[in-house]
Amino acid sequence: MNKKISFWLLIYGVILLAIGGWAMARSPHLAGTIGYASLAGGALCLVWGIRAGQGKKTKAGAVLTLIPLGYLYVAQAIQGWLGGGGVVAERLALAAGATLGAALTLAMLLRVAYDGVLFGVAANSGQNNSITNAGPGARPDSGGLKKG
Repeated sequence: MNKKISFWLLIYGVILLAIGGWAMARSPHLAGTIGYASLAGGALCLVWGIRAGQGKKTKAGAVLTLIPLGYLYVAQAIQGWLGGGGVVAERLALAAGATLGAALTLAMLLRVAYDGVLFGVAANSGQNNSITNAGPGARPDSGGLKKG
């Protein structure tokens, strides 16, 4: 992962911590799942963001954190909007928070999963390209491979 992904993971982690803290302060008896998952997921995303900033290339930890968070937020949003119990104002506020979390999680998951993917560019189309077939250490202006 690169520095941009590191930055966005750190911002996303802080937002998740804020959602979790807000949900726990707003309604501790209704926000158990959203609150604890947001706090844990936010802390893990901060860890993955710091590791990405240090130059670690793996994104499996971030993806494996974001997938369950996405499912959790979507399930909690649906339950909240359809009337999963509790005081209506608190339930709808938590449903809005879960919807925000679901949207942010989906965006972050797509951003992390497709980091470094080039769309519309074939990796090696089989054509004799002097730049891609030149080998290690070759410069684009050197003329590519020598015939012989």
